[in-house]
Amino acid sequence: MDLLEPKGWDGSKDVPLIITLVGGAVERIVRRNERAGSVQPVDGPGHMHLFFCNKAPSIGVEMYLERVYKYAPCSPVCFLYSYIFLDRLVKKCPDLRLSNQNAHRLLISGVVLAAKFLDDRQYSNVHYAKVGGISTRELNMLEFEMLCQLDFSVFVQPQLLNQYLLYLFESPKGVSFRAQLEFKASQHLNSKSGHMGSIGINAP
Repeated sequence: MDLLEPKGWDGSKDVPLIITLVGGAVERIVRRNERAGSVQPVDGPGHMHLFFCNKAPSIGVEMYLERVYKYAPCSPVCFLYSYIFLDRLVKKCPDLRLSNQNAHRLLISGVVLAAKFLDDRQYSNVHYAKVGGISTRELNMLEFEMLCQLDFSVFVQPQLLNQYLLYLFESPKGVSFRAQLEFKASQHLNSKSGHMGSIGINAP
């Protein structure tokens, strides 16, 4: 199963699994940080405080990413890139703590950067801002700030991309999905076996 393909067993869901895994991973970090009480804005290098909003969005991170994909679809790998960008920022600025007051802005900024880097066609910042629930001016500033923090380097080596994919697939949501997939696969095989038996073919 390709992590960048729709996550439904029968293809009925149009949200790629990678969005679920990225959203789940970020939400776990946010919960951990908020339990520790480390959710205050940080000065850090540049203007990292721009990503911090006074009031947390009413929508969770995973649902937020699903909304972005639904109303401003881009290559699913853009969401993985956004997660990698976020990880780079945390490593560069150890005082940065992901919370419900900055995760959404960090992720939408990363998705916009990735889409402009990876996709031949993408939406305007006006559209992304509307979908993301912020003003165009804010998104412009956030995008530029993230680009500066990344030292204008947005390329990700294929090997590193695969490492992040494997890491997310081993996350709780990834393990849960894999278990569901294996269960449904076994049901599918059992039904096939039963059908073969009914016409006189002995299933192994």
